[in-house]
Amino acid sequence: MKLIIVILGILKLVDLSTAQSDVVGKITIGFQGWFAARGDGSPINEYWHWSQNWGQPPSLTNHVIKSYPDMREYTEYFATDFPALGNGQPARIFSSFNDQTLDVQFRWMREHEIDTVALQRFNPFGGEGLYVIGGVPTHWRNGNEDSRPGFMEVYTAFHMISPWMVGRIGSIPDVDNFYNNVQTPDHDLLRTLGIDYQPCVLPGDLFERQRQHGDFMWRQFYNMKRIGVEGIYISMWDEYNEGNQIAKTAEDNSQIPVGSPFLPLDEDGVRCSADYYLRLTRDGGRMLKNEAPLTEQRPTVPWPA
Repeated sequence: MKLIIVILGILKLVDLSTAQSDVVGKITIGFQGWFAARGDGSPINEYWHWSQNWGQPPSLTNHVIKSYPDMREYTEYFATDFPALGNGQPARIFSSFNDQTLDVQFRWMREHEIDTVALQRFNPFGGEGLYVIGGVPTHWRNGNEDSRPGFMEVYTAFHMISPWMVGRIGSIPDVDNFYNNVQTPDHDLLRTLGIDYQPCVLPGDLFERQRQHGDFMWRQFYNMKRIGVEGIYISMWDEYNEGNQIAKTAEDNSQIPVGSPFLPLDEDGVRCSADYYLRLTRDGGRMLKNEAPLTEQRPTVPWPA
């Protein structure tokens, strides 16, 4: 497993001889790693990315998350001001600055065959990379909507293009529309230019009920494999703030704070295990790498037998 850095939406790698092999034909996962808590030993020492008021623990009236993590495998955690979970257990949170948190989360990545982790940050730092992946606007090719005109010379200078997709799709018809009208012509153009293509695949916003117990995400894997993409970027690993995470998430109401607005993975009536989207990512990766056949039907079961 490789760790690379996202700087202002650009992934910078330092060694051209190995960088391409780290991302082409691989599953790359976007990793925030930015959750903090009082007493976690971090320089922040606040409830960063958990609370609206960082100085106070997250609560029903003071939080910035849309989904609640499955906390059962963490042995080091931090108290909140949320009510107890539906099962009566205290509502707790993790810190990304904690070694035990990272050990657990990177073990999940390894167990589910994730190849590369992209640590996302929004400030420039570090040295210049030699194999550069452009995290570009969705409509980079046409230079309209979310893209400024006149940037084609910049876009075509990258070794790999990875257009952003979070917030662009929310249903299977959306997925197919982008496949036909955006992603296929993107890939066709990049192939003629000799530039690698790494589209985003996302599980969907759980809070907005977009996931369709995995069918939404699988349709994206299927379409991207049909195009013949060079790699896939999963958005995101731990984006509990946008409900778009694949890391282990509360399965049912027994694992979320009572009275909270959070939705568990079984929100549409289909029982899903906490690791379901990890298993779905593993199986999508196997299809990408030709270790499993191309199939329109999702092979991953929401709840293992």
